[in-house]
Amino acid sequence: MKKLLPVLLFVAVCSIPAHAQKTVVKVLNTQARVLDMNSNAYVKPVVVELRVDPEKKKDVWHLTREEIEIALQGDIANIRNWGANRSSEEYDCDVMVAATFKIESEDRGGYNVTVTGYPGHYTHWETATEEDYEWIRMEIGQPLEREKGAVSIRR
Repeated sequence: MKKLLPVLLFVAVCSIPAHAQKTVVKVLNTQARVLDMNSNAYVKPVVVELRVDPEKKKDVWHLTREEIEIALQGDIANIRNWGANRSSEEYDCDVMVAATFKIESEDRGGYNVTVTGYPGHYTHWETATEEDYEWIRMEIGQPLEREKGAVSIRR
C-alpha cells in the first residue's frame, strides 16, 4: 500500500498538465496593403481614387469569449481590425469608410461586435504626377524647398 500511494500520486500529478494541453485555438491574422521593399529599391508614389458607396452598412459579428480573449488577446484595436476586415469581406470592398464600432458582451458568454460604415472601393490606380507630389508634400506636412528648379523635401 505504501508503494502504491506514491505511484498513484505521481500519475495524478502527471495527468493534470496533459488535460490542460487539449485547448485548441484558431488564429486569423490578416493585413492588407502591405508593400515590403528592399533597401535599394525606390518606388514612385501611387495615387488612387476612393469611391464610397452612399448607403451606410451595419453588421453584427459574434465572437466567443475564447476568440476575444485568446486569439485577439483582448485588445480593442485587434477586435476593431477584425470587425472591419469581416465587413470588408462581406461587401467585397477595400475599406470601411467612417467606420464605428460597438463591442458588447452577451449573457451567454460571447461578444457582439457591431460595425457601421460605408464600403469604399479603390479605383483608377495611377503613378503620381508632379501635381500630385505637391499635394502629397502638403498632406504629410513637410516644408518645401526649391533646389535647381525641382521641388524637394529636406530633413
